[in-house]
Amino acid sequence: MTGGRAWWAAPPPDLQAVLRSAELPFAVEPDETTLWLDTAEGHLARAGLALAYADDAAGPRLLRCAPDGTVRAEAVVAEGQAAWPVSALPAVWRADLSAALDGVRAVHPQVVVRARTYTGKGWTVTARWAARPGWPEVPPLSVAVRARKRGKTLQGLLPPGAPPAGAEAARRAVGLDHAGAPPVGVGLLPGDRADGSLRVILRQLADALDRALPGVLAGVDPEALHDYRVAVRRTRSALSLLRAAAACPDRPHFAAGFRQLGLLTGPLRDLDVYLIGFPDYLASLPAAQRDDLVPLRAHLTQAQRLAHQELATALTHDDVRGLLADWRAWVDRPVSVKADGEAGWPIERVGRKRIRRALRATLEEGVRLTDASPDEALHGLRKTCKKLRYLLEFFRGVFGEARSGPPIKALKRLQNVLGTFNDLCVHRTALAGYQGALTAGGAPPAVGRAIEALSAAMASEQGAVRARFAQRFAEFAGAESQATFAALLDE
Repeated sequence: MTGGRAWWAAPPPDLQAVLRSAELPFAVEPDETTLWLDTAEGHLARAGLALAYADDAAGPRLLRCAPDGTVRAEAVVAEGQAAWPVSALPAVWRADLSAALDGVRAVHPQVVVRARTYTGKGWTVTARWAARPGWPEVPPLSVAVRARKRGKTLQGLLPPGAPPAGAEAARRAVGLDHAGAPPVGVGLLPGDRADGSLRVILRQLADALDRALPGVLAGVDPEALHDYRVAVRRTRSALSLLRAAAACPDRPHFAAGFRQLGLLTGPLRDLDVYLIGFPDYLASLPAAQRDDLVPLRAHLTQAQRLAHQELATALTHDDVRGLLADWRAWVDRPVSVKADGEAGWPIERVGRKRIRRALRATLEEGVRLTDASPDEALHGLRKTCKKLRYLLEFFRGVFGEARSGPPIKALKRLQNVLGTFNDLCVHRTALAGYQGALTAGGAPPAVGRAIEALSAAMASEQGAVRARFAQRFAEFAGAESQATFAALLDE
């Protein structure tokens, strides 16, 4: 995307015709565009923060704003992007944004506001429109008139409207509400019965799937797909790790269906991640080789477009719709009065038992890893850590933030190393395949050399990350970190 103008999917309402009908000569100034950036779940908005990309007379730049639009800082950029990797935001901003964007790879345009100014003799009319990227524009947010003459005439002809007040007003204008969904498990009490509590957790995850699906189908914000995949993985984990308390007679059917959803959404998410990280790819190469990666970016972009089409078709197929409808019917169904086994336990007791088991598996698996262990072993530990993380998050409301927060924080430090290592492994494998496809398609030899250089840079980084693993695991297994788990699990 160049600038912000390529986002517009429909022409604005025709104010020019209104002005011509009044026989008022005028000139039209160049449009000014502001893209309010956030994630599909509104991480920044929920934290009272706002970022924007502006394209106006002052040139393209990133703005750090208050929610009401007051500019607090700005940074000059070359042009707009479809995604702004968090790693590419100005370093002086990232420290303040890190808490809100923890675990987020990139922010994307959520609302686009465009201003057009009509200038006549002694008067100006500035109209602003808003839209979600790729959606038709809504009626004018506002029409502001400044006139020495003809002020009443213009006000009578044009629709009224108050000036928009930054990101919050723009979101409201297009129907976005980023008040934010409650965390999974919120509202549960330690003594609540396990089967009913688990049904609450699964219902909240089903709500998360429903919220993310429109964004996935629209294909504008990759964070929507990320949120969808997280909800799918959490649902699978809950069905597996808590099956004794779930008491779901159709569990194998639902488990297989959600596994298939995970497989369906994987290819597009991988391509999203590659394109979000492309600026980092370029930065790892000598300046003379960066242009040689242009064909790779074009190849990834085309593959992303096709993958989205295939996923949208799959997610709207009757099989998937039927699976999710059956799932919603089950999670919304009241639990039976009588419960056997873990289903009738207090949810706090179930949480402690499952978290202890997952923590023990994580420690035992990590201790066995050495410098000679294959890459797949680290990938296996990464999956085990995810299971522990999901359990900690499921029961966060039961145990309270003060007790749940420190263990999650300790685990995330280990997960960050394992996640980065896995990403590098996957990316290097994918690059080899893309290099073969581009070579077979007649790409110049320089493209292959640039991809090989990129893969070599990733291999070097992969080695450095692998070297950090032992220290991070020692920290996680150490007394200070494990004391946070003891404080959570001790009865």
